[in-house]
Amino acid sequence: MPTFNPSILEKKIIFLPNGIDLDFFKPREGYRGQKHVGFVGRLDPDKNVFRMFECKSFPLIFLGKDEDNTKEKLEKMAEANGVKAEFLEVE
Repeated sequence: MPTFNPSILEKKIIFLPNGIDLDFFKPREGYRGQKHVGFVGRLDPDKNVFRMFECKSFPLIFLGKDEDNTKEKLEKMAEANGVKAEFLEVE
């Protein structure tokens, strides 16, 4: 059985972090100290975005471009389930 040699990985792997620039992205006033559950991505049924309503303990924030009129369906679903949902659209 071959043995694992970590020095091989050091030569072949590059670490690229998926961090957030906290100098650029800052919470808006009114959100500090609050807990929310967020979705970032296309508002599209293919993304299974409707599963967000399984989390009923916190308000929901959706950030993404609306596709196939999904935003309207999500708004109706939020109202029907008594869940506070906010939608921030990006171009």
